[in-house]
Amino acid sequence: MMNDPKSIVLNNLDIRVDEVPPRGLLATWRKMRRRVVISDGQFSLGFHYQELFKLCDGPILIEADRDSQPPGDYFLVSPEVIVADSAVGEALQGMAFAEGTLLLLEGERIIAELSPDDCQLLCSWLKEQA
Repeated sequence: MMNDPKSIVLNNLDIRVDEVPPRGLLATWRKMRRRVVISDGQFSLGFHYQELFKLCDGPILIEADRDSQPPGDYFLVSPEVIVADSAVGEALQGMAFAEGTLLLLEGERIIAELSPDDCQLLCSWLKEQA
């Protein structure tokens, strides 16, 4: 479901593109940097646009920006790249996911899941934003 060109809602997640200015004298980038913000009423998580765009090419594992709220360790991950004997792999043991699913994790806990159809819509939308 589309809200406006810079926003899409998938599985109750508001997903939008915004731009982040360089921060501080020693910023590693000099131009505005695009990021994708995924939020609901509980959290607001930023992901580097180019990293999330790689979803269109196959499975991904990316970490949210450090300024995500509330503070924590957040990841977007395709289940097929999770190592079975890792902490996350052990936490997800016995769970089955369709190929092409994308999980939003806080540490080892799933806080949202995007179906393969949602991921295709997300990928198409990301391409429109390019």
